[in-house]
Amino acid sequence: RLLLWIFNAAVAATLIRWLFAPGPGRWPVWLAVGAVIACLIGLEVYSYRLLARTLERHTRTRDREQVLQRAGSALVSAQGRDDVYGAVESALRELAAETPGGRLSLWLGSPERLRCVAAAGDRADEIRHVEFAPAEALPPGVVEDLMAGRTARVGLVEAPDDSAVVPKQQALGIPLRPHGELTGVIFVATDESLPAWVEEGLDPLAALTSLALESAALDEQFRSLVQNSSDVITIVSPDGMVRYQSPSVEGVFGHPSESLVGSKIKARRGSSC
Repeated sequence: RLLLWIFNAAVAATLIRWLFAPGPGRWPVWLAVGAVIACLIGLEVYSYRLLARTLERHTRTRDREQVLQRAGSALVSAQGRDDVYGAVESALRELAAETPGGRLSLWLGSPERLRCVAAAGDRADEIRHVEFAPAEALPPGVVEDLMAGRTARVGLVEAPDDSAVVPKQQALGIPLRPHGELTGVIFVATDESLPAWVEEGLDPLAALTSLALESAALDEQFRSLVQNSSDVITIVSPDGMVRYQSPSVEGVFGHPSESLVGSKIKARRGSSC
């Protein structure tokens, strides 16, 4: 922009100096000067618009990355499925704010049956905890696309009254396939075109959600096995700090598990535990 201003000023100064110099027949030159000035003005307007679009794209990209960073941090620190659902719903709520009249939702289950566990946007409360059969509610070919790991785009003229998934004019489905099997879908239903920066953030959010749900499932399985086991299981950090102690320790050694977590294993050496 600075170079353009310098160029404009130099051209204007040169033309003015030349035009006011003595000499006949200047009117064709005046026309040429007018054309040059018009071109310069058009170039200036175009540069402003280009700069505005570039700044807008940068702002949208930054907003999307911030949403994903917050979602990633919340999902990494999630202690269970409920925390995962809450983190995803917060991210969906931020994305829904940029999608007027849109509804974003997370559905988990199988290709035969899905259940809404998180929703944000227009009439989100009406579909939360609702279940549906994808093969019956969605148009032909959509389920096949989702099972194959492809984003499904659905254009709808009329939405069925009994459908909680697609009461809008168009929908977008992003599959969750942690091990090649469909375990969930992020649905976006809108009456207008979806902003590009929002759509670009859905695939990373789906990937983060899949990893967090898998981690939560493994954690639940581990806790179920450990807490129901009669064996004494202790997890110790490299510095000797007890990070986890199974409840069975109380029946074997007489110490509540809560009293051992956070203590040094060396401090227990020589005792009954």
